[in-house]
Amino acid sequence: NSSSPTLSPVSDPAGATAFGNVSAAGPYNLIGVPGARAIDANFPLYSALNPFLQRFCQTPGTSTMLTEAMRSNPTFFTLWLGSNDVLLYATGGAVFSTSPLNPQISDPVQVRLAITQFVDSLTKNGAKGAIANVPDVTSIPYFTTIPWNGVVISQGMADSLNTLYTGKGITNVTWTAGANGFVIVDSTAPAQFYMRHATASDLILITTPGDSLSCGQWGVDPMKPLKDQYVLDAAEIADVSMAISQYNTAIANIADDYGLALVDINTTMKNLKAGIIYNGVNFNAQYISGGAFSLDGVHPNPR
Repeated sequence: NSSSPTLSPVSDPAGATAFGNVSAAGPYNLIGVPGARAIDANFPLYSALNPFLQRFCQTPGTSTMLTEAMRSNPTFFTLWLGSNDVLLYATGGAVFSTSPLNPQISDPVQVRLAITQFVDSLTKNGAKGAIANVPDVTSIPYFTTIPWNGVVISQGMADSLNTLYTGKGITNVTWTAGANGFVIVDSTAPAQFYMRHATASDLILITTPGDSLSCGQWGVDPMKPLKDQYVLDAAEIADVSMAISQYNTAIANIADDYGLALVDINTTMKNLKAGIIYNGVNFNAQYISGGAFSLDGVHPNPR
């Protein structure tokens, strides 16, 4: 009705912009930075490269996450670094890349040194704190939503595909009625074929275009095997698991050395994958229906 108030945009009197620097309003208690790895936390140039850190740090190109944390001289802190040091490699399909957008697994020695430096600085004035370890990143919906054997076909379709593949000289891929593994690019497959069926040891990434799977015949057509960037194979998963194990050993040792509480996020995430009940609500790691993860399939949601 006419007496109801109306809403309209109002200009920010301070003239702030989307990524204008707001360090003058700090120091801030929360310095979590999207995309940051442990090895980035003490790297001055990173504050000029990451727009989120650049937004609130004192001097882009000179400041670090650590110097920003030290500005508040905390008496208690929580610290969670290391997940992105392996997660970004895994979500990129474990492909070799020199791009910062698809980094390789961070050296466990460098991760340990970076976290140790962070903790040593935060505790030097007597602060207490809690440190969290790294979860099994391959247990999240990003890697578990698309089934490896998602090609469900009739016997007639299987016969047609077998004829097609044989006609192209591809003899290591055969089709049967029912559920079949997607055809994926694999450098370990016989050299003359470069492709094979996915198995239960492979993970298909959620970034694989769904319309390409359902309509574009990706993973079915011999000319369209799923590229490496969309698949984690057993060897790549083993590399991820090894790194997580090494990171977590280091984090546990750091917690012990500095008298910090250790938050076992790794076990918590495994329990979540199996399913938990909290306040009468069921949570699990199923995409969307599990109620625990955001739509990116990576980050737990606010609940």
